[in-house]
This record gives sequence, C-alpha cells and structure tokens, in this order.
Amino acid sequence: MNVCNNSNIFMKDKVLINLHHVKQKYTWDCGISCIMMVLDEATKNYFVDNFVTVCKEEGFEESTWTIDLAYLLCRFGIKHLYKTITIGVHPDLSSESFYRNVLNKDQQRVVNRFKFSANNNIMVEKGSVVIFEIISHLSNGGPVIVLVNANLLICDLCHRNGYELKSCLSCTSSPPYQGHYIVLVGFNYSLGKIFYRNPGFKDRICSFGFSAFDKARKSFGTDEDIIFIFND
Repeated sequence: MNVCNNSNIFMKDKVLINLHHVKQKYTWDCGISCIMMVLDEATKNYFVDNFVTVCKEEGFEESTWTIDLAYLLCRFGIKHLYKTITIGVHPDLSSESFYRNVLNKDQQRVVNRFKFSANNNIMVEKGSVVIFEIISHLSNGGPVIVLVNANLLICDLCHRNGYELKSCLSCTSSPPYQGHYIVLVGFNYSLGKIFYRNPGFKDRICSFGFSAFDKARKSFGTDEDIIFIFND
C-alpha cells in the first residue's frame, strides 16, 4: 500500500485534524491512549469499559509494542498501515535499558505477532518513511501514530515537555532512549512544523519542526515505527 501521493504534498499548506484527546493513565499506556484518540466515541467507550479484559485478551499486559497497537486497530476495525525498519525484534535492543527488562517477557509474543500478522489481516510493511509521505497522508485527513524517543520530544508552543513528560514514562532516570507514542494531527508546511497530540499531557496541540521530528522518530530504539490511519 502506497501512503504517498506526491500530487497532494503541496495541495495544502496547513492541516489540523480534529481528534478528541486522551491522556494516558499509567506509565505504559501511551500507545493505547493514542489508539483511543483515533477510535469513534462508541468504540472508545467500549475499550475504556473493558480495558482490563481487552489487554488480557491481547496478551501484552503492561508492555505494548507497535505490533500490539496494530492488532488493536485491527480488532476495532480501523484500516491502517504499519511501517517499520525491523520485522520482529531488533537484536541490538538489549543494549538499551528501556528494553532490557521486558525483552525476555515480550520477545516471543512480538515475534509471533509479526509472524502471523498477514493471517490476521494486519498490514505491516518493512521500510523507512520520509517526511513527505507523512505530510501527504495528513493532508488527506488521516492521523498518524508514531513511536519517538521521548528524550528528543519537544514542543515549540508550550516548551514544557521535558518536565511534564517524566511523570508518564516508565523510567525517570533519563536513559538515552525512552519510547513514547504520539499522534500526528497536522502540519504547517510554510513554517516546517508538525502538529501532534501527546497522551502524556492534558488536552493540547503540540508542535515541532520537521528536523526535530525526524530526529525523535529515527532515534535508535524506535525502529522508525509508524502507523498510518485511514479514514475511508
């Protein structure tokens, strides 16, 4: 599936997709909160009411990987495309303290979910994504869920990320990598800015430059994981 249509990249200079914000409740549910932001109200309420049951049935407990988010989207009937530069688990992730404690518990589940993704109608493609593909998708009205290094996550509008984000991360000692999910909701092409919602914060739109965004999403540990959400 091709998410980039070059004819649409410059059609709109500004885009802002309206989503209902969901703030994460725990240190581990940023990805799930991002999923809730792209669900319709009825489906979101069902997920909230059956949160423990759904998490147990999905098998990820309190440790979600991007492939888990893709399975959740499929469960709730959301058309999507998950792109990553690593199918499975990157062999060098054990060098990162963020992953070290969960790899033994999660690795086999993650590998199996990738292995059987096609059988479960999960759209996964291996490959890197350029910023213009993301802009094109946003221009067509589809939000994007992205894994970033929280240590590199900034906001040009509120300038408060570094302090506030610590309370919603699994480790507060500032290791080199801290995985965190955000939802992209728009851009201003003339200013070179991406707009996003951060589940670690209360309801607000955050913004950062294209270069800063690329640095955060391509940091080692992210596998450049990105999920394009389709509204049709």
